[in-house]
Amino acid sequence: MIILKNTTDSIVVSLGGSATTELPCAVSFRDTNAGATIFQPDRKNTLTSDTDRVDISGSPISGQQRIIDYISIYNSDNASQTVTVEY
Repeated sequence: MIILKNTTDSIVVSLGGSATTELPCAVSFRDTNAGATIFQPDRKNTLTSDTDRVDISGSPISGQQRIIDYISIYNSDNASQTVTVEY
């Protein structure tokens, strides 16, 4: 579990080089208010963009936290890839 508390928090992914087929990324999360009384589940699907940093999680809105439950990055390319995930 990863908790994003600030509106500037996010999780980004980049590749070590070019990909013939960009890698699909899936993130499942729950947004909650500061009192943790309401949980709103959601997901975000995106693709890598070669060596560019891509935000795969999004940021919580002000006054909320985003709880990351699951991250999947699948290499559907024929070539090996170096994947960097940053908080």
